[in-house]
Amino acid sequence: MPVVLNISRQRPLGLLAGVVLFLLTLAALVSGEDWFSAGPASFNAAGSFDAEGLLLTATYKDDPVAIRQVISSFGMILPSDAANLALITAVTQGHGKAVAELLRCGAAVEHRTLQGRTPLLLAAGTPGDDAIADLLLNAGADPNAISNLGETPAGEAAKIGDRALVKLLLSHGAESRTVGSID
Repeated sequence: MPVVLNISRQRPLGLLAGVVLFLLTLAALVSGEDWFSAGPASFNAAGSFDAEGLLLTATYKDDPVAIRQVISSFGMILPSDAANLALITAVTQGHGKAVAELLRCGAAVEHRTLQGRTPLLLAAGTPGDDAIADLLLNAGADPNAISNLGETPAGEAAKIGDRALVKLLLSHGAESRTVGSID
């Protein structure tokens, strides 16, 4: 499917935004991926360029190169918590490459959702996310973080019966009293 970038009805883009869009379009053409039909749009409802939407699209696609390009090109106009939101998204989607890149780009490993859940807590409650949990722990995530609902990473890992993750969390300092029983 060809990539078509129609900005004729959009507000004029700055030179930098236009160059990055061109590079992403070129990369999409070379890779055969359609960057503009899936994920958040690059333009918001008012027709203004949406750098945060572009970052989330790169995150949904688990594309560390695009994540790095968007953050380095648009860091000055991205909302202050955009990388943190993208990190939460990458963790919940199970995108390890995106998680690693967002951490390298400065996303806060201890960022919390409205329910007080950290990226590690979200990873611990998802089967098969041990590698992502390991990335987060090595980046300094607190293995004893407690959500607003009283959840802990070790407790969530125990709930889903992930013994390997419980051991990993304990080896990084999780308190054994937070584990509960493993199903």
